Order: sequence, then structure tokens, then C-alpha cells
Amino acid sequence: MLLFTSLVLTGMSLVPIPQTAATMANIAKTKCTANDYFKIVSGKRYTCGKSGKEYLWDKGVNLIPYPQEGRILATNGVAIGGIIQENLDAKFFVAMQHNTTDDQMPAGDYYRSKSDYPNVSRTGLVTFVSNRDRSGWRIYTTNLDGTNTKQITTATDAPHNAGGQVADDTYPMISPDGKKIAFLSQRGVYAKYPSTSGHDVFLMNSDGSGLHQLVATETDSRGDSSDIFALVWSPDSSQIAYRGNRLIKIGDLVQRKDLIGVINVDGSNERKFLIADCGGGNVLDWQQNIIMGSYGGAFQGCPQQTTAYFGISPTTGTQSFNVTADQMNNWAGNGPGAARLSPDAKKILFSSEPDASDPNGPSRFNLINIDGTGLSTYTVGGIPPRSWLYWAPGASMLPPILMVLSPSKISIKRGGTGKLTPLLFDKNGEIVSKSGWDWRWGNRIGNFKIDLAGNILTTADTALGTFDVNISNANLSASAQVTVTK
Repeated sequence: MLLFTSLVLTGMSLVPIPQTAATMANIAKTKCTANDYFKIVSGKRYTCGKSGKEYLWDKGVNLIPYPQEGRILATNGVAIGGIIQENLDAKFFVAMQHNTTDDQMPAGDYYRSKSDYPNVSRTGLVTFVSNRDRSGWRIYTTNLDGTNTKQITTATDAPHNAGGQVADDTYPMISPDGKKIAFLSQRGVYAKYPSTSGHDVFLMNSDGSGLHQLVATETDSRGDSSDIFALVWSPDSSQIAYRGNRLIKIGDLVQRKDLIGVINVDGSNERKFLIADCGGGNVLDWQQNIIMGSYGGAFQGCPQQTTAYFGISPTTGTQSFNVTADQMNNWAGNGPGAARLSPDAKKILFSSEPDASDPNGPSRFNLINIDGTGLSTYTVGGIPPRSWLYWAPGASMLPPILMVLSPSKISIKRGGTGKLTPLLFDKNGEIVSKSGWDWRWGNRIGNFKIDLAGNILTTADTALGTFDVNISNANLSASAQVTVTK
């Protein structure tokens, strides 16, 4: 059965990350031109910028090696769910970004914030989505240790629909070179068709500048808009693949169909590959020269009973592999990020429900070869089944053995601010994380607030006194004393 039809068969060339001669060990402070952006030399990424009247390369940033099969980023559910790093052997996990829940907020403030969709570039910059600023879903960046968290998009310039709801920004994906962030948003649909709904692809620099729509909004003859629900970058940062419902010409008819599209970052050379007649499969990944997708369910001719995950060529849409649901013991999920190709594109990582013998037990990581053989399973304690997964750079983490809050004592004048930093150490004394979750302090007596970054916020009405503050991470905890004075 022919499952993939290439509607546009145009060639493409992969643009490698710029390299220089190995003999050039350091180009910091040497001249570049206004047309240069960055170069990679001896494991460092140098960026060109204007210095006075000339352009010079900066001091460079050490690049993290390509991902290995040792560590992942994930989310750990809605209830406490922040962003975590977890070893593939699933022996422990480390919090990077925590969420606020009702019992962590000051009295009378019951807003619950969440974070999701974490992914990381080779420069170590992580992007994710959160609703923590209370204006809908917005894009954020952070470091791998959870520090330097920044909000990148805001609701200020986002359009509203006919009902007054502001457009959300979601599903951010940072390019492997750390230069750009692609994301899904209702901005395009709300701006043109405020009475309908749907998501399109937007693109911006990783600092939020240069925001623009990359994939145009489409509507069919009934007025239904296009809707894209998954994104992924090519390994060389030159192209973006998406999965969603888009208009495509089949015979003499233009129809709205489920497909995988590929487009260059400058908006050129968009190709659309029809995925049978099957909606709802949200898995999408790209490693080497293979794009992986999933089927959505046994309806509308969707061959879920024979194939769960498949691979196609990003050039022609030709199928390169398929793995059946039976080969995965029917464990596979098709939600966003529920499965990833290994960096060498030879295996599939996916999470699944607890073992049938222990239905209330932990969920599991699973690895299977793309030919359907070699299924292996690891017990997971940190994430719900079929959660978002993303390969993290570097090998497995060493187990954390100590957590402290720095400083251990802090004095703040009423109306002022302070800051506590969680530090999680491994056995070699290296810092594993500067984050945690479950900030707790003195039953919130005094009504001061601790935000997600550890900033202590007081007001003119904050009670005077000394309060204990606690936080946890990786089954460890730490405490500090906060004293509020006149």
C-alpha cells in the first residue's frame, strides 16, 4: 500500500554548520564582516558583532557535543509538573523548572502555572512554554542548569479572536545551532480569521527579535483554517518540518488533509507529503536524513493496526521504515513529543504506561530499533506515561548527593527583595542544577512571595520576623532562614 505521496518533488541541499580550518584554534577579537553571523572553530561557536567602527568575533561559546543516548529532557505532569532532566536508566531525575501549585502561593492567590515542551540547542540554551505570566502560553528560554530564565514572547502584540481571547504561543523548538526558535501560535489565524481557530508556524531569533510568520494561514472553501500541531528542526538548522492539516491539491480538488510539510527557514521551497487519510498523530522528529511521524488511530483509513511510527525522506517523502504497534506491545503513544529518534536515527525512544502487573506503578522508557527488533524497557519514576521527551546533550548525569540553599540566611528590609539559589551537587562537587520545586515557607505567614526564580518579594505590609524556607530536588532538600526587618 502506498502511504506517502510526494506532491512537490523539488530538490534540496543541506547547508552544514559553518566550519573553519582546524589550524585556527581561536579567532576571538579578530576581524569579521557585516555579512558574517557565526563560525564554529575547535568546538567553540563565535558570533560576529560590531565593535566601534569594525566587526570582530566575540570570545566564543563552548559547544556541547551532539546528544548521546544517556539523558533526556521531559515534563513530569500537570500536578507538580516542571521540566526535568532524567537519565535513560531512570534511576533519578533532576528538576530544571518547577511549577507553582495552589499550596505554594501566598494566601488568596490560587493561580497554577505550568511548563512544557522543553528542548535544547547545541549551545546549551533551552526553550520551553509556560503560562506563568498569566497572559496565556508564552515562550521562555533558560540554561540547562535552570538559571537565567527569560520570557521571550508576550501577549502585548498578540491579536485577539472574536471572543476576546488573546492568541497563545506554544510548542517552541530551538534550532540546533541556538540561533532561532520556531513555535506554533494562533497569531496568524486570529489576525486574519478571528472567528475561527488554528495554529501556524512562526519564527524568531532566540532573543525574541525578528518575530514573523513562516508558514502562511490557509482556509478551505468552508472557512476552516489550517492547523499545525507539531514542529521539528533539521539537524543542520536550515529547515523546519511540521505536521498538521493543510490544503493540498489531489487531482482537480484542493482539500484540507493531514500531512507533513518541510520548509526552508527563509520560507522558500515548501514541500507537502500526504500521510494516508489519517489525522491525530502528533509525534514528529528529525535525525540524520529521516523524519519520523506517527499515526493517529484506527479511523478514516489510518493504518494504526499495522504501523505506529514511520520514517520518511525529507526530500521526497519516500518511506524509509515503519514500526508496528504489535512490535511495541501496543505501548506507543502519539501525543506531542511522545517518541524521539535516537541521534544516529537507528532507534526510537518512547514512554509508555506502567507494566500490566502493576497498573499503579511507574511509567517506562522504551527503546526499539527502527526495524522493529530489540525492544528494551526501563522503569521511570519522574514522568507520566507518553509524556514529552527530548534528547539532552551529554552523557548520563552522576547522582546528586547534596542540596543547599544559598545563602543559608538572608535579611530583607520590609518592602525589599532578596534571592535564594538552590544548588544541587554530585559526588565530584559539580553543580547538577540550580533549580528545584516545592518552595515552602512558614505556612506563608507574612504573605511574602517566592517566585519561580527564587526571588523573595515583600511589601510594606509583610510581617516582621524570621521564617524557614524549604525546597527539594532529586529526592534531596535544603532550607534557609529569611528574616524580614523594618
